[in-house]
Amino acid sequence: MSDEGHHPDILTYNIILCAKYRLGKLDQFHRLLDEMGTNGFSPDIHTYNILLHVLGKGDKPLAALNLLNHMKEVGFDPSVLHFTTLMDGLSRAGNLDACKYFSMR
Repeated sequence: MSDEGHHPDILTYNIILCAKYRLGKLDQFHRLLDEMGTNGFSPDIHTYNILLHVLGKGDKPLAALNLLNHMKEVGFDPSVLHFTTLMDGLSRAGNLDACKYFSMR
């Protein structure tokens, strides 16, 4: 994006991340995450929610747990919204065991 003279902010990155995921362009999604870090942007609370959504829908509960722990390490307290987003994705993926685990946390 910066190569084209555009200088996105974190909101722009979050919007485009959502769009890339919804369009099924996961390779571009991951490249954009890398670009975000390269350009000095750290995930914000909304970025983390997007990532939890992607991990939940992708049925990756261990990666989601690691992300929740990472959020705490960098000073973000996961909210009810984060857990709800994750559990929605996991339930849609059919992983009720992971939903049960996260509901007890």
